[in-house]
Amino acid sequence: MESKINIHQKVKELRKHINLSQVEFSKRVGIGLRCLREIEQGKPTIRLDKLMVVLDFLGFTIDAVRKTYPYEPNDNFSYHVIWNSKLRLKIRTRDGFKCKLCGCSDSEHRIKYHHPLTVHHIDYDKKNCKDENLISLCKSCHAKTNENRPFWYKILSNLMRGIL
Repeated sequence: MESKINIHQKVKELRKHINLSQVEFSKRVGIGLRCLREIEQGKPTIRLDKLMVVLDFLGFTIDAVRKTYPYEPNDNFSYHVIWNSKLRLKIRTRDGFKCKLCGCSDSEHRIKYHHPLTVHHIDYDKKNCKDENLISLCKSCHAKTNENRPFWYKILSNLMRGIL
């Protein structure tokens, strides 16, 4: 069971983790500086739509989750326990918030697809969450990698090793 977190603390922590000031962050996300400050201070009456924009930028969503589960998830289809928003943000940050294949920026991607760049498992193993096995891709490039997997494994592996 995950421990409860204060959203305002998490937003501030992740903003600092990607080395953006409040001014830079609010501009990049598209919200007002005052709104961001109120979110980070934990103001209880913040607008949910603005909070959702900030959380989406950071790779988070707010979901309703059952307190108990009537079943165990199928292990064959589940991700590694460390596969989370913080890891995906770390990879997108490492990759300069750009698709490593076509160069599409995270900002352009959000405008076109309404969500951040995807983080792809190069070897297609959801349990392998090592940094060198993860790469930022736009939705279009990510879709291409589902066909001819041996080809894309070789291309993306070489790209990560600096060969391409």
